[in-house]
Amino acid sequence: MFVLDTNIVSYVIRSNSDLLKAKFIEYADELYISEITRAELLFGILRCDDVKRKRLSQNHKR
Repeated sequence: MFVLDTNIVSYVIRSNSDLLKAKFIEYADELYISEITRAELLFGILRCDDVKRKRLSQNHKR
C-alpha cells in the first residue's frame, strides 16, 4: 500500500511521461490518497481557468 500526497499526484497528472503513467496504472490497486489530498486536488481544479483545466484533462487521458 502506498499513500500519495498532493504533490506526487499533481506531478503525475501534469507529467508527459508515459513510463510514469504506466507505473501508476500497474500499481493502481496499491495506490491511495487521503481525504485531505482529495480535497486539495479538487480545490486546485476549481481554481484553474478553463484553458488550464482542459489541458490537464487532455494530459490525463493519454
